Amino acid sequence: MRRKVQIVVSVLIVAIPLCFLWKPVLTLSQINTAKIFNSMFNPMLKTTGSSLLLKSEIISDLSLHLDDVELLQNAFIVQSLVGPLVRFSNRGRYEPYVAKSWTQSGNSWVFSLHSDLSCEDGQAITAQNFKKSLERSLRKFSHDEIQETPFASLKSMTANGEELIMEFSKPVGKALLEYLAMTPFAFLCESNFDGDKWISHDKFVSSGPYRITHFDNRAQEAKLEIRPEWLLSPSGSFKEVYLAKEEISGLLPTAKVEMTYGKMKSRDSRDSLVLEVPRALLSLRLGIEQDQFFSNRQNRLALQSEVNRIVSKTEIAFENYHRAESFFFGQVSGHEITGVKPSNILSPKKVLQIRGQREGLRPEVDFYQNILFKALSNLGWEYEIITRPVGSAKDFFTMKYDIAFDRSHVDATLDPDFIRLLFKSKLGPRYQDPGKRVANLVDDFDQGRLSYRDFLISFNSIISEEAAILPLYHRGFTWDFSSNVDTSSMSPLMSIVRYEDIHLKDDEKY
Repeated sequence: MRRKVQIVVSVLIVAIPLCFLWKPVLTLSQINTAKIFNSMFNPMLKTTGSSLLLKSEIISDLSLHLDDVELLQNAFIVQSLVGPLVRFSNRGRYEPYVAKSWTQSGNSWVFSLHSDLSCEDGQAITAQNFKKSLERSLRKFSHDEIQETPFASLKSMTANGEELIMEFSKPVGKALLEYLAMTPFAFLCESNFDGDKWISHDKFVSSGPYRITHFDNRAQEAKLEIRPEWLLSPSGSFKEVYLAKEEISGLLPTAKVEMTYGKMKSRDSRDSLVLEVPRALLSLRLGIEQDQFFSNRQNRLALQSEVNRIVSKTEIAFENYHRAESFFFGQVSGHEITGVKPSNILSPKKVLQIRGQREGLRPEVDFYQNILFKALSNLGWEYEIITRPVGSAKDFFTMKYDIAFDRSHVDATLDPDFIRLLFKSKLGPRYQDPGKRVANLVDDFDQGRLSYRDFLISFNSIISEEAAILPLYHRGFTWDFSSNVDTSSMSPLMSIVRYEDIHLKDDEKY
């Protein structure tokens, strides 16, 4: 869910920028000829103006189905196809969007919408229609899924002219903005649905600044074109955005950006870098169901101790990787992970099942997987790798394992509202909580029995003591923009880049 909870199921590689391949050898005439030739046979290459290529290995196992849109690889596409009331901008903050402003008074929130906005098929985006869209989205979720969200305390929702008014039974704070920025709670055009059922995995009728004009799951690529009638699109936006796992043969974009987690520290680039705040947690999640080896806390502590010992001596070779000493980046307060190794640990009776990736595919994957493999070898525990790709949210939650490599956005600061989402809400990544100690901690905070500092110290203690989640590293995206992109307003707090807010530097060509 949202930028914080999006489930990362791929990591990335470094490729030679396309500009280095063609600039020294092609004349302007040859470039134009190449564009014309390729556009005749490849719908991805029919350009209409300034274009941006976003290349990333995370563009994999794509789906435009509503159930999958918050998976990170799909969010890079879909967040430009929807109009939420508020959005999380490139400036690293929540800003009005379809709502031109909002006000809060007590438990009442009033969103004043822009007028004259519509879906690409012409459906008007009005306060009344937005109310219907939100009601349809809320019907999709069960009571259990909604109960840990701000919508659990929603008393009423009314439309009055251009205003959408939400009344809650208790304070909801900024958590409401986090949810309203999520794709499932943005304006979803009626023609995407048959009743309340989402129609397609490869089509999406846009209510936002771009429309999708090409989608190919097999080729791992998509193309977006700006909607000139979308009044909120800045004049300097790219008219076309190409998203691909690899370079697109014959494509000569106006500008490029490569998004990666796994760039080596020793590299030389003339491009502009933006390093995201490392709020993604790379961790090991242990299967704690009753019949599993790691349902025994002593076994979890043994693995925790050995993994921590290896991590503490391992040099990090990648940009924007940081050793995780706590669940949240830079927030160890009162309790650091120690992991005292228990004695007399028995070996598992069955070979341990690990959800991971085959060795040799990418160096950064091998980097952290080999830490686990070495720990298991030192303990004398046998294991095997489950390499089936996680292509949907359902896959993520139903795949059986003893150990899983998890890559989830947990943000850089501890927020009790967000802990509720991560550990209690069925809309979040559903982190393990043996004995419901984290859930009880949230309840104590909600009832005023704990201060924020006590909450922070207790939370870190529980994570370490239970050892059901073993933090390895915190990491953030490395955004590598071509040198002609103006990155002056790009915040390291951004997560999903907003293409409509990217601008070129004055009079500078790629």
